[in-house]
Formats: sequence, structure tokens, C-alpha cells
Amino acid sequence: MNIGVDVFPVNLIPFSSFDYATKSLVGLFYIPIVSKQENQSLARVYKHNKLEWSIVLKKDIKWSNGKEVEPRDIIDTWKYIFYHCPLFSKEFDWIKNWKDARNEKCSFNKIGLSIKKNIINITLQYPVDVEMLLSNIGYTPVYLDCKKKILPIGTGPFVPLETDLFCYNNNEMYPLFFSKKLQLILTNSPIDAVEKYENSVIEVTPTTLFNPILLDTLVGTQIYRKSNIHAGIVLVSNRAKKMKITLQNLLHEFEFNEFNINKADNYFFLMDNKLKQYPKKSIGDESKYQKKNITIGVVDFYPNFEIISSIFKDYNINIIAIELENINKSIEKNKEIDLFYNLFTTTVLNDFSLLMSYIPFFEEEIIDDYLKLLNNFDIYALNILEKIEINNFLKAHSQYIPIGNLYHRYNCKYENRQLEVDENDTYFLRSI
Repeated sequence: MNIGVDVFPVNLIPFSSFDYATKSLVGLFYIPIVSKQENQSLARVYKHNKLEWSIVLKKDIKWSNGKEVEPRDIIDTWKYIFYHCPLFSKEFDWIKNWKDARNEKCSFNKIGLSIKKNIINITLQYPVDVEMLLSNIGYTPVYLDCKKKILPIGTGPFVPLETDLFCYNNNEMYPLFFSKKLQLILTNSPIDAVEKYENSVIEVTPTTLFNPILLDTLVGTQIYRKSNIHAGIVLVSNRAKKMKITLQNLLHEFEFNEFNINKADNYFFLMDNKLKQYPKKSIGDESKYQKKNITIGVVDFYPNFEIISSIFKDYNINIIAIELENINKSIEKNKEIDLFYNLFTTTVLNDFSLLMSYIPFFEEEIIDDYLKLLNNFDIYALNILEKIEINNFLKAHSQYIPIGNLYHRYNCKYENRQLEVDENDTYFLRSI
């Protein structure tokens, strides 16, 4: 199976695949803890009450080296993430005492995790849908040796062992054994991807080189899915904060079709609600800001640079590349940065977790007012008027401006829908 990619993966480790080009491939080398696809999961998850859940591994689930996957593999992976991957470790704060342990207020042993009779018991800090969370490939276990080194051994249809040609062997232990090997082939543009696809150099177009006009010309099964990844801008400098209304209008007038982004008009990431939209106002009238200089921090992943160049085409922009794992340090070091653009993959399970995720983007003196506002409502059952009130507060005070959701779409030439993308943006093999 030859799959087109716009960038070769930096690694194939589920919890550290931060660029979505790499993230979409991880599901071919690991399978999630739980999934709606019965053959595409390691375990089943059970809810006992609002704060108590358990994970029960399925029988005969094996690593690609033939060893059985054990509950300890999950706990050891999560412990590894706790100590070695601070960026993704924050996504576990729903587990009791996890956040306190991260902040060194208690030890890891106090975290709400235990194993009894081969069952993982989880105590929550607050109610969340654990089954939905654990469908994210980032939580799935990796294979650690006795020195806690990650080995190229997986649970998916292909073995995560890289070669110079980016060819991967099939995993004979995978329940839906797939006889073909996998090869990743670089495509430099949507046009290049289409040419390689038409000439059978690749059998699958890249999801991230989305171009609806070109893809409509291709013969094959079209796969199309709304992503859980959001794009947005964080206002950093005082100058940028004063430009917030202008920037909001700019973002919402910009057409993102060529970059596979669908616009959102509010902070709830809903595309079909009745919330009031931002006031529409032609950016052409904002001559005050036209051709002004603006400095933008951008994480160096495709297509971030391309999107920023198109959004701010009427500005003289200075782009500063930022490392994803050193965002705060990079922004502090580069005092001239006006705003920061990136893709955000926050764990949004409901209105509560979504609204909590905006707290870091307030000035400190605004946070109390925001919490007082939220305490006036039942956040788990917000009506449309309450959402409008919260949305207006965020519009006025949040330093974060949401742009919208990414969309993945690709063509599959010969696989007859054997290849799919799940709700967490990762490829998986469908049984047919």
C-alpha cells in the first residue's frame, strides 16, 4: 500500500505526534485503547459511577513481537508521558490528583490509577466521558524496555520500524492481518499528489494536501471527515490586542477552502447554531491597519506558513518559526511577536472542558470575572441565550481567536474503503 504524504513523520510515537500530518499516520502502527470499530481497539471501558471507571483488556491482543499487551503497559506509558512529555501530560488532568502531581503537590503514586486482577481502575478529578477520551490514539500504550526506552514495536497493521525508504513491514499479530507492506511517498503539492495518484505511484492521496477541485477529478473512493483539530490565533502584544475586532473580521472574511479549514463564528466551535456572528465589516475599510508591519509566531508545520501568508496578505508580515514544545519560551524570547498562530488539539469533551480551556488566554484580572459569569449557569446544560452571553464575554476579553475546524479528505484508489479515517484524524484499516 503506497500512501502519499506531504511530510515524512518525525516519529511514530502516538503521544508526541503533534503535527497532524504525522498524527494521521500513527493509527497504522498503533490501535487505540477503545474505538467504535470493534476490531480496532485494545480494550473495553466500563463506567461505574460519575467518578469511577475501569479498563479491561481484550483477550489475545498482542504486540508486533508476539507478546501480549498487559494492563501494566498502559500504566507504564502514562507514567512515561507524565515524566517525559509535559505538553501531552496536561491532557490527563481529568484523572484524580494528576494535575497536583504535575505541580509537585503530591507524588505520582497518589494519582487515581490502580491495577487489580488485570483491570485498570481509574478515579476521576471531575466527570468526563473516559470512553471518548481513550479513543484518542495519544493515550494508547507504547512498548517500553527495562530501561524505559520506546522500542519500534506496535499494535497496528504495520510495524513502526523506519527505513531510509520509509517502508514498513506488516504486523502478523494484527487481528485483521493485511498482506501488503506500507510505503510512504512524498508529494510536494496537491498537483504533485494528483499526478502520482493518477499514475498509480500512490494509492492514497494525502489528507493534508486538501484541494476539493483537484480531488473531484480523481476516480476512486472519496473519504471526507471533519477533524477535531482547531485553528486559532493568540494575541500576544498590546498592539495586537487593540486590533482584536479587526483581526476577528479579517479571519471571518477569509475563505479557507483551499487550506481545508471551515470557519467558525463563535467560541463554541459549532457550525450550525444560532449564535450571533461577529459584526461583518469590510477589511478594505480598515485602511488604518493596511500594509502595517506585523510579526507572527508560527509553529513550523504544513500548512501553517501558507495559511498565515494568505490571511495577512495585506500586511507586511515577519514570520518567526517557533518550536511546538517551547512555545512560551520562544514568545518570551522574541518580544516583537504580535500574535501566535497554531493548530489546537485541546481535549474538548463538553461545554465545561471547552470553556475551561480558554482560561489561559485571559489577562489575570479578568479570570475572576469569567469564573463568576460561568458560576451563574449550569455549564452542562447551557441554553442558547446563556451561550450568547458567554460568547460575547469571550469576544470582548479572550486573547484567543478561533478560526475553525480542519477537514480531512482524500481519495483511495484500489482499497475499496479498506482504509478509513476515524473521528480522531488517524488512519485505520476497515474490515471488508
